[in-house]
Amino acid sequence: MWKAIYARAPDRVRAVAGFVTRWPEYVETVVGAQRRRADRDSDQERVLRWIFELGAKFQVASGALGDDDVLVIDEGFAQRAVAVFGHGWRPDEEADLARYVASMPRPDLVFVVDVPLEVCRERLDRSGWPARIAAQAAEVRNAYLEAVSDIVRLTTEMLGAVGVAVERIDGTAPVDAGRIQALRSLSV
Repeated sequence: MWKAIYARAPDRVRAVAGFVTRWPEYVETVVGAQRRRADRDSDQERVLRWIFELGAKFQVASGALGDDDVLVIDEGFAQRAVAVFGHGWRPDEEADLARYVASMPRPDLVFVVDVPLEVCRERLDRSGWPARIAAQAAEVRNAYLEAVSDIVRLTTEMLGAVGVAVERIDGTAPVDAGRIQALRSLSV
């Protein structure tokens, strides 16, 4: 659907403009946080591109789906909190993260894959680190993983506090086909 609807530049512009118009507080929260973090964040243009791409896709899909339809996003607005805040995260930015969570399009259900940091580190060493952090020293990558863990925990808590269903999945255990079937049957 995305490729068919979003293939032409005018369609992209309309989708981005529609998202920005519908979610201005979210956009301002992201831009404001980036402005305050400019001295310690990297590739902010890339993060904005990710935000606007996700927003535009969400806008197009929202317009194409009916009231009873379910939209599944593998890397949605909750996950993008990591992209916005992961680099150079400081605990005093929790208020910015709370504004981010409060202003984003709110999902009905969020899946959190729990994986210990050491397992994450090993998997990223094998598969490759994100471009924004790949060339950094090991201690910088470790600090990034710890920051990401904090952001995921806080985002999950904030979403749960406002009534978003949070389903935790053990990312180190083999996938249980029965569990996947049960998750599919959840009403979202």
